[in-house]
Amino acid sequence: MKKIQIPLGKPTPAQLKSLENACKEAFKKLKSDESEVRLPLFIEFAGSPKSGKSTIIGTIAHFFRRQKVCVAQPVEGASLRTPEPLKDDWLAFNAWSGCYALQNILVDCFLDPPVDLVLLDRGLFDIVGWMQFLATEQRRITEEDRQKVVDFFSLDLWRRRENAVFLFTADHKTSLARETDDKLCTAGGGVMNAQTLAQLQKAYTKAASDLDTAFARLYNVDTSFQNQKPLSFQMIAYQVAERIVKIIDELGTQELLMVESVQFEGFNTEPSLIEETRNAILRDEKPVFHIREEAEKSTTHQQVVPYAILKDQKGHYFRARRRAELKRKELQRKLTILVGGHAEKRDWTPSEPDSIFETCLRRELEEELVGIRVESVKPLGFISDVRNNVGSHHLAFIHEVIVGGNVKIRRQAIDKEFGREAVEWVGADEIRAHASELDPWSQLVAHKLFGAPLPPTDQLFMQDIH
Repeated sequence: MKKIQIPLGKPTPAQLKSLENACKEAFKKLKSDESEVRLPLFIEFAGSPKSGKSTIIGTIAHFFRRQKVCVAQPVEGASLRTPEPLKDDWLAFNAWSGCYALQNILVDCFLDPPVDLVLLDRGLFDIVGWMQFLATEQRRITEEDRQKVVDFFSLDLWRRRENAVFLFTADHKTSLARETDDKLCTAGGGVMNAQTLAQLQKAYTKAASDLDTAFARLYNVDTSFQNQKPLSFQMIAYQVAERIVKIIDELGTQELLMVESVQFEGFNTEPSLIEETRNAILRDEKPVFHIREEAEKSTTHQQVVPYAILKDQKGHYFRARRRAELKRKELQRKLTILVGGHAEKRDWTPSEPDSIFETCLRRELEEELVGIRVESVKPLGFISDVRNNVGSHHLAFIHEVIVGGNVKIRRQAIDKEFGREAVEWVGADEIRAHASELDPWSQLVAHKLFGAPLPPTDQLFMQDIH
């Protein structure tokens, strides 16, 4: 967990102006035609009572809205929406709050069109902190049951939707001072007392230690008084907003996996050459990544793009038709049997470098499809296609992916790439019958796997590898 240092004083006008400019540039990059980032972005604000998170959320939401960013700010379930009787039972209370946060994540994921940014006042991490508190400090829940709850709310399917978590903490003296500052009664409450606040902060710290690598970005914001002087909430909001803008800029900056251009043309399925090429990409476990703008200009390297041909349990294959409005004319209204995209630095785990292909595939499938369950992934080969500028800059690794579920194209993908009548599940005979309508790479795959005929130009292109 990284700590954000909050200095005394307020941000200067120059700092605020710089933040505005950085925000505009980050969102310009994020929402460009080349961006493959799935919206909305989710930022969770977690932490103990009177640590300042709710106030900061309001200030940050105001800032982003003034920058023309479409922001969703769900009402905090714990404070305003929880059924009153639940508040007497901290376990029920926090389980309900966690479910409310998850509900907001799921609903906002499927909005059409999506908002840009969702600011969660208590999310998936917060419930983990409370379960730690209830298990270790209150003995309200067993360790076994605590782990079950944690496993559910940190399930990869929705945990990875949170792009960052800001854990707000404050020592109990600060929290109690804020609690009673404008009140007529200074008596403590069920949570608002020195002992419980200290225990809760301890539990949050333990949860952060346990899940530091599970959440994409986890930051601690300590808002305690410094030398008995209160921090400026404007400065706290500025520091957090600055970090959020940097995260958005990072997400919009694609670092693509690259490999030195291979000396081969067509669709190769020779196991030894596939292995040799994969090893070249992951040489010494230090793959090469280039910023997208640099990658597009490279004449010595190709961008690595893992693709999947999807097959269901009935032996049918996924097929979709692209939109007529696409920029690339060779893809307009064409059928495709391939789903995938660029392998990026965010897909790479140094301890498991060879997993980058499958990690990328799973991410791309989730970004473009809904209702999909990946059951197995098997490499088939790779395509190097030098017939046009786009093909010569990419090396496509083709995989057979066995899937289950009721698979549909995500609405955002429909708007960007596919027509609304897009999805079909068809047999090999149907693919062969309409091979002339396939995009170039799908034609090469269909020819190799299903014996589909090639157009005359492609027959010349493939003749060297028969």
